Amino acid sequence: MTQQTDSPFSPLLFPASSARSRPLWLIALLYLAQGMPIGLAFQAYPVLLRQGGAPLDMIALVPLASLPWAFKFCWSPLVENRWLAGVGRRRSWILPMQLLLAASLAAMAFQPFDAQHAPALLWLIAVASLASATQDIATDGLAADVLHGSGITHANALQVGCFMLGMLLGGPAVLLAVATVGQQAAMLALAGVAVLCGLPVWRWREAPPMATARHASLRGFFLGQHI
Repeated sequence: MTQQTDSPFSPLLFPASSARSRPLWLIALLYLAQGMPIGLAFQAYPVLLRQGGAPLDMIALVPLASLPWAFKFCWSPLVENRWLAGVGRRRSWILPMQLLLAASLAAMAFQPFDAQHAPALLWLIAVASLASATQDIATDGLAADVLHGSGITHANALQVGCFMLGMLLGGPAVLLAVATVGQQAAMLALAGVAVLCGLPVWRWREAPPMATARHASLRGFFLGQHI
């Protein structure tokens, strides 16, 4: 049986790209989705809550929603070591986290940005941040699985650029959209972007993990044992 070296993405999704560049497109879309909750938390949420009359002490709690990004190393071994064989090592985490991200963004469309609904909105942005941080663990693993050599360099550049673009979508773009078309349409559109960013993962046929893959251990990491 001949081993397929290129990741077999559907040509209907990427008709103009070479087989080698297709993983980069998928990874770029996932990194873009990760930045949207951070843009919401640091840029759009404080403005919208303040306009809705939420107290400053409540608004000051909004950046805490980014804490999952600071502590994601705590559950990264779980993401590395547990998956559904029929779904794939990376898809088992990317797909549900992308759906959770989209669902939390869609739920924000129906929570007014005011003092009464501020606690619910804080929980929703925290869930979105948790989903995107967990998705990032699996996406980084995906990049390491399918890219080699200069491809890793390209992935690093895409991570920074697309994450910042996602922040712009979740921050200034949402503020402009809310002022133009209203909160519901703006947040539902952002949820739609999250869904679109995850669609290529549904069409991706993930290769089984290598038999030589080592068990990830947080304890081993702190003891200096390479995995």
